[in-house]
Amino acid sequence: MTTPVEPNAAWIVEMFKQQQQMLNQQQQLLNSVMSVMKAKDSECPEKAIDAIAGQIKEFHHTEETNFEGWFVRYEGLFLDDAKRLDDGTKLRLLLRKIGVAEHERYISSIMPKQPKDFDFTTTVEKLKKLFGDRESTVCKRFKCLQMVKESHEEYRAYACRVNKKVVEAKLAGIAEEEIKCLLYVCGLKGDADADIRVRLLSKMEDNVNITLDQLCGESQRLLNLRQDSKLISTASQEDCNKVGHKEGFCKTANRNRFRYRSRNANVKVVTVNKIQAKRKYVDVILNGRRLQLQLDTGADITIISRGTWRQIGSPKLDSATVSAKTANGETLKLLGEWKGIMEVNGRRKQVLVRVVEEDLLLFGTDSMDVFGLWKQPLDAFCNIISSTKDAGAAVLEQFPALFSSELGRCDK
Repeated sequence: MTTPVEPNAAWIVEMFKQQQQMLNQQQQLLNSVMSVMKAKDSECPEKAIDAIAGQIKEFHHTEETNFEGWFVRYEGLFLDDAKRLDDGTKLRLLLRKIGVAEHERYISSIMPKQPKDFDFTTTVEKLKKLFGDRESTVCKRFKCLQMVKESHEEYRAYACRVNKKVVEAKLAGIAEEEIKCLLYVCGLKGDADADIRVRLLSKMEDNVNITLDQLCGESQRLLNLRQDSKLISTASQEDCNKVGHKEGFCKTANRNRFRYRSRNANVKVVTVNKIQAKRKYVDVILNGRRLQLQLDTGADITIISRGTWRQIGSPKLDSATVSAKTANGETLKLLGEWKGIMEVNGRRKQVLVRVVEEDLLLFGTDSMDVFGLWKQPLDAFCNIISSTKDAGAAVLEQFPALFSSELGRCDK
């Protein structure tokens, strides 16, 4: 037998049932709204991208900014705020926030693949490697030890800068041997040690466990190699002894001969040739006058006679900076020297010309060097002239009447 419900109690039960129904209806409505919002978010991810992108500053690679430092600053936005986005959408957001030049460089580095071929995490690692620090660890440590407080800088700002540089230079984990090696290399500041310093820095980058003793041994080895190379390059001999190289015209022998004779930079050798079967002449224009200078690869300097010097306008002479000797050791007096404009095969160069009393017109090795003629065939810039006539033939040609077979007459 059921207990009858009082009128007031029945009313309360009815009200409770109605409230429960209303709560259920509100929950269903809320679930519907949330499902619609989720559907819209999934259909329009670009709105979420725009919202997050507005909070991220575009990345540009500079001396002070690398990708790793930039990503650390915005890592929370990518991993937390954008966690509802799929991997491909986050990847598009990331590439959207790097500069144009940086984006082009990244695309070039992964070709022929495309950005979509890599997931978000792999792309981040590639960007860290591509836009990492431009300075080596040794360089960072050296700059860290050279830090100085600026006059206008606050102590707190200076302390923050010191803390950052020490962390970046990884000084906390540096060993005693690494400090020794760093100080050793930093002390090699002379020009003579420049190439050795570069090699040692490379060794330190390749092997972080290298010791001071190993660096010292490497320095000595490099010094020995340099001395051996210098010894080989300065070793000379009169002839090259190669088949097919004509004596007097071999470039190697001439260069060696030049080194031997020029040990004293103030004494130059001039070869005074005797009459030969053939002579080679170079057509030049000196101070506007055409001349033929005899090519002499045994002469260190270019020479003209006093008479020729007068013909070309007697340019002002300076005191001779060198003394000259002939090949047999006799002194050749130089009246002076000047820098004139010489033209050979259409090329104009400034050439140092010496003047002597003797009747000499020589195109020396110094002019060969100025015009770069060592690699060119001699026939390309020389005229070959047969040997001059002997003295008797010259007199016969100059005074034909004197030696005529006809009878002469006396004018007295």
